[in-house]
Amino acid sequence: MSILSPRFYRIQFFKILRSGGTPEYIARSVFCGVFSGLTVPLLQIPLAILVAWIFKANKTIASLATFVSNPLSYPIFWFSSLYIGSFFISGNEKFLADCQKHFFELSFWINLDWWKLGGSTILMFITGGAILGFILGTLAYFWTKKKVIQKRAKRQQNERAKNLKKEV
Repeated sequence: MSILSPRFYRIQFFKILRSGGTPEYIARSVFCGVFSGLTVPLLQIPLAILVAWIFKANKTIASLATFVSNPLSYPIFWFSSLYIGSFFISGNEKFLADCQKHFFELSFWINLDWWKLGGSTILMFITGGAILGFILGTLAYFWTKKKVIQKRAKRQQNERAKNLKKEV
């Protein structure tokens, strides 16, 4: 099963919903993963484990949530990170223009030579990624918490209905 397959994400989502802990604990873990997945490219899982450890969240769930960034979403998230970061840190404007020009070329994003970009561009990218990660992580937190509560309520309702049928 490919990481780009919708089935992969559906399975991971149900694993997250079924995991133990309070809805807040699970949602906090997803926040850590989404935040880490968008902040630093290529170091998402180690960063997710570190952030989950700091926030006392589930490291496995945080690691799974980093898959929000994948080869199909790289252009969107990476360009958004650069664009947002450019408001706070001045960087390589030519590189930002190249990113706009090659936005839909996946090979451009995957073959980036990060070491040649320069410190200000990398800082611009990480700053924008942290802001984007915080915003999307917060949205993921509330969405996950709501879904966990709904799933557990539905499971309890089904169990009650099943027990009533047994009694009758």
